[in-house]
Amino acid sequence: MSKTVTALAAFIAVVMSSSLVLAAEKSRKKYAKPDPKPAERIYSQPDGNGWYPHDSRQLKFGSKIWWEQMEREGRLGRRDW
Repeated sequence: MSKTVTALAAFIAVVMSSSLVLAAEKSRKKYAKPDPKPAERIYSQPDGNGWYPHDSRQLKFGSKIWWEQMEREGRLGRRDW
């Protein structure tokens, strides 16, 4: 009788551990990180046709065209006298 109880306890332990492993794998798949966004292009100078975005957030920080655009947008902290 004790062999039967031991075998039954071992079987229950194996089933429980395998179900825990399956649950852990399922939760990992469910909460996986999303794919990162592709990097946006940062402009440091106009392209061959002279075009560049007129939004300072898309320009390279500190570049000449960034400073010019920030001045046009009035975001350099200067006062208009």
